[in-house]
Amino acid sequence: MTTFARRARISSLKVTDFVVLNNRPCRIVERYPNGHNKLFIAATDIFTGECTEQTIDVRERFDVPHVFTVHYKLVNISSEGTVTVLHRDGAVRTGLKLPDNALGEQIRKAFTECQEEGGLDFEFNNNFQVTVTQSMGEEHITSFGLWENDA
Repeated sequence: MTTFARRARISSLKVTDFVVLNNRPCRIVERYPNGHNKLFIAATDIFTGECTEQTIDVRERFDVPHVFTVHYKLVNISSEGTVTVLHRDGAVRTGLKLPDNALGEQIRKAFTECQEEGGLDFEFNNNFQVTVTQSMGEEHITSFGLWENDA
């Protein structure tokens, strides 16, 4: 299911805003005027990192996608590369796929090191988090770090 927050003229969007280009959710990284009533847009796919560049009529309307991020405590990484995570409300999720790129390797390495340092101490291991970004029916782990307490 594809849902969008709104349609907007490309001229009203700024750098760091989201836009749908080539049916993909992207973040605008560069924009500038390029001739009469034209605007150059460079945007990066929020999931793949691929850059798209287009020169667009300033009156054109584009879809602006809903983009959500959720932080989870990382509980486990299976040998198949799926992760088990814990939401702040206590809900457990399984089946999220570890990224098949450098980020996935970094997460696996950091989590393994964290487990080795903390041993079986659940509180120590439970401070490792991943950020899941969701948009246009897709969700991917997009970053990781230490869990920030609510206090």
